[in-house]
Amino acid sequence: MRRVLALLCGSLLAAGLPFAVAGQGAEAVVPAAAPAADAKPSSKLECLKAAETREEVRARHFIEPFAAVKIAARESKAEALSAKLCRLGDDWIYSISLLHHDGRTAHIWLDAASGRVVPMRAHESLKN
Repeated sequence: MRRVLALLCGSLLAAGLPFAVAGQGAEAVVPAAAPAADAKPSSKLECLKAAETREEVRARHFIEPFAAVKIAARESKAEALSAKLCRLGDDWIYSISLLHHDGRTAHIWLDAASGRVVPMRAHESLKN
């Protein structure tokens, strides 16, 4: 089951789709809702490649990806698996996937400039 969950989470990450893990099992991985057809294109999460990330970090004076990974691991008490610098409209965030000690995976977003945890709308829709 953990392998299936890891593959599903990896697929969502590869596709650049945000997701949240509500519990254990594959049914607990919930892709964020697709943007509405009339939504602005700037509200789409666009993640950068490694070379582009280095350029943006240098140009905009963001925290380094390694520092973001350490912050995410400390905040969530989990092991960080990967980090991507992403743009959401005018905002820049690090999208970080995590692995908890019990095998659960999770996702956290950090503000690229400050390193503070950013709540995403996908989480809010899961609470309701």
